[in-house]
Amino acid sequence: MTKITSLKNYDSQASEYAKTLDKIINQYQFSQAQLAAKIGISESVISQIRSGEYEYNPDNYVWTQVKKFIDTINRKVYETKLLRVVNRMLNDAFKDKEIAVITSCSGAGKTTAIVQHCLINHYAVHIRVNEVFTTKYLLQIILRSLHTPYLGLNTQQMYETASEILSRKNRLIVIDEAERLKVSQLELLRDLYDQGNMGLCLVGLDSLRSLLQRGKNLRENLVQLYSRVAYQKIVDILEPGDVEMILNDKIEKHVISKSMMTDLSKRYKSRGGLRAVIKLSNLALKLAEKNNVKIINDEFIQACTGELSL
Repeated sequence: MTKITSLKNYDSQASEYAKTLDKIINQYQFSQAQLAAKIGISESVISQIRSGEYEYNPDNYVWTQVKKFIDTINRKVYETKLLRVVNRMLNDAFKDKEIAVITSCSGAGKTTAIVQHCLINHYAVHIRVNEVFTTKYLLQIILRSLHTPYLGLNTQQMYETASEILSRKNRLIVIDEAERLKVSQLELLRDLYDQGNMGLCLVGLDSLRSLLQRGKNLRENLVQLYSRVAYQKIVDILEPGDVEMILNDKIEKHVISKSMMTDLSKRYKSRGGLRAVIKLSNLALKLAEKNNVKIINDEFIQACTGELSL
């Protein structure tokens, strides 16, 4: 009996995921192939999921990818000024086929903004650089976003394939934590940009601007890439209105003054930004419950700032 109930639950979960994917396709006007590329699975599998023919197993890679995608696209995103500025820059880079550079302190909210933008726009490709990032992997991600097979291709063949397809398809490639890229990888992106029909946005910490302007040394410089940058902005933005929006959403009962919200925006603008205010709100709620505080005020928030670990 337990097994039957479990199977029914699995069928129900698979059905819910299928309905959610249908809703996402309709809401954002994705094709099935575009949705598959966003999730990182094949179009044929998406078709099977939507028709109820793909067996549900929560531990299966396909289903974990589907769940991760749905959770991310449905995640609450605060409409901060920073988010609006980043969206405008990404839209301009795509529309004008230009290179944009966006930098800020860690935690400002730029990654949240670009992930959300790339999730809901079929033409946008989000690539996050990690410490073991290789040129081959960079080209594989780009080809996968273009729905193009890459197995069996060497690096040169992948580059030529990506270059040829990008010359025909409009794309916006967004590189997050771009300061981690090698100079040769940044130059490869410049070559793709020069030969393609694409916008390119490099996103990172302040060290990214220094890397683009000065290079790593006299021999490894990025003069040609930097000369092509059309839009450049430091987005260490945290407005009092942003702080108020977060506090009102996170803390139901409070009498925090406008002056305190202005103070918090100045305090955390370049020290954790959006992430810091969210962490402060969560900490305030936790400490209020622990100390039986019914309404959170300026004095209580001020005390919480001393306890906040960033």
